[in-house]
Amino acid sequence: MKSKASSLYVLVGALFLTSIVSFAGYIMSSNRLNNAGFQRQIQSNYVQADKYNRMAKNLSVQKILDKIIDQNINVQTNLNNASNKIHEGIDIVYNKTKNEKDYQKLQSELPKLVGNELASKLLELDKPALNQSGKSTVTYDKADEILITFGRYDYKSTSVPIYIVVDYKSPMVNTANSIWDKDSKPAQYSGQDLFICSYDLARHKLGLSQYIKGDEINGQR
Repeated sequence: MKSKASSLYVLVGALFLTSIVSFAGYIMSSNRLNNAGFQRQIQSNYVQADKYNRMAKNLSVQKILDKIIDQNINVQTNLNNASNKIHEGIDIVYNKTKNEKDYQKLQSELPKLVGNELASKLLELDKPALNQSGKSTVTYDKADEILITFGRYDYKSTSVPIYIVVDYKSPMVNTANSIWDKDSKPAQYSGQDLFICSYDLARHKLGLSQYIKGDEINGQR
């Protein structure tokens, strides 16, 4: 019933636009109205035409909303859940993983929160390595800010792009070139990571599309 009503609105709008042209031609040929009255009538017709155009656009939006309803997907709830899990996973990586033991635990926990693709990249980035002192250290000390934003929902693929930006600081590192370098001070690097993902709301699956590493800034203390 709704689709028939939609078609009727569009049809009425088209017929109305056609009648405007016919009416204008009739007025000009018969000279039945004075110029001021003619202008007022034409303006009124344009207002009505704009009304039907807006109705047609609203019907297009309504079709999309109807499609989402038919899919039985609660977009807002799904995105909130995805955002919470992503934030929790990022928080563990950047703020709570401090040593080899934490990293080993992270390997099993992270995929459950952010999916295999993003987890794999985060584990690669935060893999412990030996520092200048010969001690094993992870990449991140803490996240100064975690920003998660969503793009436009595509009802055809039931997916939405997700942009994750993390401003972070690295652990303190020794910048001395040698043991004789008395003027050097420990430094902490600040950097930024960007993850471009896609989340399928129907399958509840998060995929990683692209990773971009920002410039690191050396802030000595």
